[in-house]
Amino acid sequence: MQERRGSPATSTNRGRRSRALFISDLHLATHACRAPALLDFLEQNEADTIYLVGDIIDFWDINRGGIW
Repeated sequence: MQERRGSPATSTNRGRRSRALFISDLHLATHACRAPALLDFLEQNEADTIYLVGDIIDFWDINRGGIW
């Protein structure tokens, strides 16, 4: 397979390689958090920069006994 020039994402042995990943609304410390899915995503994707945006840690739930 020939790689296209200027392609924003390429394949590597680990999966996809991108210049940047934007990750938001993780809601860590909640029952709704999908940490295993995030870990799987990060293991299969590489990036020069990872931006964490949005609700990363849910401090409201931490005050009520959050789940780690």
